Amino acid sequence: MLRAAGIRSFQASRVFSARAVASRGYADLAQIDSKDKFLSLTDAEKFTWLGDMMTDESAKRELATLKKSYFDVKSAIDAMPKEPVPIDWAALKKEFGNAELVDGFEQAFSGLVYPKYAGTEIAEAEAKFAELGARAQAMAAESEVRCKEIEVELEKVAAQKAKLKTAELDTILAEDPTLREEVDNEIKNDEWY
Repeated sequence: MLRAAGIRSFQASRVFSARAVASRGYADLAQIDSKDKFLSLTDAEKFTWLGDMMTDESAKRELATLKKSYFDVKSAIDAMPKEPVPIDWAALKKEFGNAELVDGFEQAFSGLVYPKYAGTEIAEAEAKFAELGARAQAMAAESEVRCKEIEVELEKVAAQKAKLKTAELDTILAEDPTLREEVDNEIKNDEWY
């Protein structure tokens, strides 16, 4: 949530393009060792991390506003009791003076049955995230293999580049007979360009 808000505030400042912001954000996130480490940061540390990414003053002001709103809502939620306070019916009877009315409310309240929510959205979301995680790990393994292949190709290219510095035409044509034949044909046909 904080990361998305930071990116939105960057975009709102119109100083950086969204692509630059996202790439910078991902690069900074890569400096944090793991997702678990990032998630273990306190909310204040996450806001500090986002603030460090920002260079524009208007983006920093927007982040400060978001931070204040976030902590206001968080403190309001934290101030709420975890369990509902039991109703003191006897005190209400004395306060209102109409015991029959309070008894009616008490009977209605005690007869309330809250329906159980039997939604499967959470289980479906967890299954989807597990599937996405497995796909991401498979893609990461594939990319590691591809990186190693590319490194081997780069080494070959570097070796060929180093070889070109000292190579002679006769040596190159001796190694590739088809190239020698093409060059000979072009010379015979007066194709010099």
